[in-house]
Amino acid sequence: MSKNLFSRSNKTNEADKRIPGVFERNYQRWYTEASALIRQVVPDRHSEFESFYLADPKRKSIDATSYKIQDWLMGMGVQPNRFTGETSLDCFVAVVMRFQVQLDILKAIESRFDSTLFDIRQLVQADLYDSELEASRGLHKDGFLRG
Repeated sequence: MSKNLFSRSNKTNEADKRIPGVFERNYQRWYTEASALIRQVVPDRHSEFESFYLADPKRKSIDATSYKIQDWLMGMGVQPNRFTGETSLDCFVAVVMRFQVQLDILKAIESRFDSTLFDIRQLVQADLYDSELEASRGLHKDGFLRG
């Protein structure tokens, strides 16, 4: 198993040298907060969000479809082909793609908040109008014409 999961075909570039540790140090905190928010605001998307992080304990092998962010954080790579020495999966790219989907799910919440706040505003406004109409009717009934 390769020690440096950020390298691509044993070639590293300058960006890869700056990345190690940043994601690992910050992801768990971000995931915990984002997961709680998604569970509250869009619970129907929570299992999808979680699926990009959690590895299936019943999987038989690690490949492009089964590799998860949790694997990356645990330092797991994909075993190279015993004949060619190449791996069939770029772990770095797989993690970035999964994280991007999680980030997109989280970003979608912003529009959900906007529509939810609009709904709440409409409900409060309707309730206020109902209260004002009732007050006006009561005043009119008591002889106040301007009510």
